[in-house]
Parts: sequence; structure tokens; C-alpha cells
Amino acid sequence: SAEETALSPPVPPWSGASGTVEDLHREYGNIFRYGNRNAASHLWATFLLERAPQMTDAKLQEMFTGFCAVSGSPVYANEYKRYKLTLPALFGAAGNLAKGFMYYCCWPCVCDTHDFIRVDTKTITTADGPKAYRFAVIGNPCENPAALDEPFVQPFDRRRTTLAREAAEVRCGPGSELIGATLSDHGYPIISMFFDAPAEVESAVVVGPGFNPTPGRMTQLGG
Repeated sequence: SAEETALSPPVPPWSGASGTVEDLHREYGNIFRYGNRNAASHLWATFLLERAPQMTDAKLQEMFTGFCAVSGSPVYANEYKRYKLTLPALFGAAGNLAKGFMYYCCWPCVCDTHDFIRVDTKTITTADGPKAYRFAVIGNPCENPAALDEPFVQPFDRRRTTLAREAAEVRCGPGSELIGATLSDHGYPIISMFFDAPAEVESAVVVGPGFNPTPGRMTQLGG
């Protein structure tokens, strides 16, 4: 089972703990101090997890809908931003798969999710008490920090650059740790919550005559 790990030192009261996702977005400049949010969703996650004792379970989950796990872009949750996924799980039997939802800024991030993201657990204490959550996690980029300085050609504008330049908030400590990351039960950086899917959505196969889905839009099931 997941074991609770204390997040320390304690943080001061956050006025946004009973607010909205906009309150989280207003903290952008306090969360990202060395660059922009590129590939730095671990910092959004840690900001929220450190303040979880000040929030109800429902509020914590609401706040985690406020950013894209892949790009780090601020997001306002809606039916065009939420995607159902089936990803490899790091808990349970070998080959276990986890089904759930994540929120994104745009659909290409879903492809990156399938390539690089896995699901793990961690028990977090909220104002409602401790609860085991499922989280989206990545491998530790600081296991090979030299790769951050390897040049590559940016495919969007053909610039020659490095990850260290484009994702300045991805910083490595002396012990090869990703600075600012909160680790899951199996020791991987948490970048977002992996939201539970209702049972009817987990098992549903929505195909057949008259089914004409809109790309990027959630199909409602079970009311």
C-alpha cells in the first residue's frame, strides 16, 4: 500500500486554498523563478502537494486540473481539455494498466503521455485526512544531466537550442535529484494527478450507428 511521506518544511497559509484555479495561476511567478513553465509541471504539482493539508480532497483535485502535465501550460478544465487514457502502472502486478483522465493544453501532449508517462501512487494528507491518490509520473531527467546541454534543432522554428535553455526550470541537484520534485511511492517525479474515471466510462465502448464524436470533445456517459 502507499505510504505517506511528510512534505516539509511546513508552508504558510495559502489564500488560494479555498479559491479557484485562477488563484493557482496567479502563483506562476512564485512557482517558476528560473525560467518559464516549459516541462516543469513537477513544480505545479509540488506547490499544490505542499499545501494539500490546507485544502479539501475535492479542492486539491480541482486545483490539479489547472495545468497541462506535459507542457506545464496553465489550463482551464473543460470537455475539450480532458482525455481518457490507459497507461502502464508502476503499482500492482507486472503489466498492470491504469485507466483515468488527464488535462492538457492541446492534443499532441497526449502522444507524449503515451510515450513517457506512467502512473504511480502516493498518500497525501488533505484537510479531509490522508488519501491514496494516483499520479502521473516521469523518469528522473537528472539521471543523465548532461543530456540537458546537448544541442538539438527545435522542430517548430528550426532553431538550434538545448533543453537547459528551453526548460530552465528542469534543474538537477548534486545528488542527481530533480530540484523541486515530489516523488511518488516508487521514487518518480510527480507531474500531475491521474484522475479516476467513473466505472461506466472505464468499461464503456462507445461505437455504433448514430455515434458521431467531435474530435477533442468528451462524450458524456451515465449522466
